[in-house]
Amino acid sequence: FLDMARNQTADLEILSTEFTADGQLKVTVKVTNKAGHYLPSGVNFRRVFLEFLVNDSQGNVLWASGRTNSVGAIIEGVDGPVLPTELVLENPQAFQPHYETITSEDQVQIYQEVVADSNGNITTSFLRRVFTIKNNRLRPEGFDPAFFFESSSPFVRDLAEIPGNAKFDPYYTDPSLTGADIIEYIVPVTASADNIKVTLYNQSIPPFYLQQRFNVANVGAAEKENIERLYYLTSHLNTQGAKDKNGEAFIEDWKLMLATDTAAIQ
Repeated sequence: FLDMARNQTADLEILSTEFTADGQLKVTVKVTNKAGHYLPSGVNFRRVFLEFLVNDSQGNVLWASGRTNSVGAIIEGVDGPVLPTELVLENPQAFQPHYETITSEDQVQIYQEVVADSNGNITTSFLRRVFTIKNNRLRPEGFDPAFFFESSSPFVRDLAEIPGNAKFDPYYTDPSLTGADIIEYIVPVTASADNIKVTLYNQSIPPFYLQQRFNVANVGAAEKENIERLYYLTSHLNTQGAKDKNGEAFIEDWKLMLATDTAAIQ
């Protein structure tokens, strides 16, 4: 499964690095879906996201978008607080939109489907899903929304819908471009900035999903016992200890690396 994750799921490439007229660094990144279907696929709480790092020559991180803490929650910048969009119980309607350009450390490109209940609150429950408010999962190569829109079946026509900001992105609507996504990062840099590292991660069980599972409000005794069991299992899982055949941790911090690329800052 590691071979499939790292070699058959997605490609990631830093296309260019250049300085803008006002001295900021502009980096263009391309993500390509190799899976042959939506990425991520399946249940709506799965997500794939980009970690973008500006490093100095010693490997110290100077600027970051998409870093996580030890339990896989995305934080602001290099070592800031957990983003409000990760705290679904406290901010039930907050989420990261689809970006074509990122300029701030609290902006993160997350490929996902976000679903709301009848109150407009984000939900990971199959029983409460009413509105899809974001679906920027990477389409397969050649995906053409117009093909599905012309169907006589309303269920097939649903595939033509692109909820959220992604509907304005040609990489989701133009069949000559679909199957990939291009995003620009425009960030401030200092003289010590030496290189860029971008990594695409997968999370099958993101923290916000577990937050909703651990919410014990309005549940019976049997459900509460199941919640406590899940809490015990997940809180005792040592993701730092799982290593691949080369002895490298591969699900460290509750995330699985799919692809990565680096580039020097000239």
